Amino acid sequence: MCRIAAYLGPPITLGMLLTEPPHSLLVQGWAPRELRYAKLNADGYGFGWHT
Repeated sequence: MCRIAAYLGPPITLGMLLTEPPHSLLVQGWAPRELRYAKLNADGYGFGWHT
């Protein structure tokens, strides 16, 4: 499953977007609710940052 996050607004830290929300991309990759028989989504991840 692909997960995409985009943000347009005042400057924030990357952590505020990817790791701090309750159901963050980090949580979705480690313990996704939809993954029934495993704990880790082994597809990996990546990100790009444009300023």
